[in-house]
Amino acid sequence: MKYDGILICSDMDVTFEPTEQNINSLKEFQAEGGKFSVATGRNIKYVKKHFEE
Repeated sequence: MKYDGILICSDMDVTFEPTEQNINSLKEFQAEGGKFSVATGRNIKYVKKHFEE
């Protein structure tokens, strides 16, 4: 796949905002084999709220 072996990690504050456009881009990236993770100091409830999809 196009993005096999590629991992993107992002902070959730200003670096990454979970907008509809960003989420759709991540879904396309993951569909092509890419992996995504957030690296944040925020609590798990905040993270889950934005990534329930």
